[in-house]
Amino acid sequence: MRCGLSLIEILVAVAVMTLALGPMVSLLSSSNRVSNASIYEVMAVHYAAELAEQLQRFAGRFGDILADARQRSGNSSLTLDGLLMDPGFTAALETIHDETKAIPLQTSGVPLKVSLFVSPLHPLFYRRRLEARPLDTSGLTLLNAGRYWDIKITLAWRLAPSEPPDRHRAEFSVVVRE
Repeated sequence: MRCGLSLIEILVAVAVMTLALGPMVSLLSSSNRVSNASIYEVMAVHYAAELAEQLQRFAGRFGDILADARQRSGNSSLTLDGLLMDPGFTAALETIHDETKAIPLQTSGVPLKVSLFVSPLHPLFYRRRLEARPLDTSGLTLLNAGRYWDIKITLAWRLAPSEPPDRHRAEFSVVVRE
């Protein structure tokens, strides 16, 4: 009667265990990466929602805001897209702060009386940008009472410094009336 395992039996058992555990470890590792990526997607939704909510509150007042901006800048042809894509305003949106900060809309470096409050960006985020484009509502009788804008909120982040730009990116849209 035998009382132990032979070396061959042990090697076969180790080989079978290795073949079974290899894919399981790989699966757990990729699951962890996907989980981490979804954390940043949730953060992007939060950042976009706070901007969208504030932009919707300004809806209907953009005409007055633009009139003030045109007067302060001396640019009578300034539009909402020019206001939201002002280089100084864009740079302030993308700056990483330690606390929630009020960022005034500005035109040509001249701050306006209206500000957006933004949460501090996580250090892995490098872009938080607004772009506006006018919507053509000529065929829609319901929306003929005003000028409407589609404001795109873009957020981008890098999970590793070696990653190419815009590999992780989220875009959101909010429609507002001027």
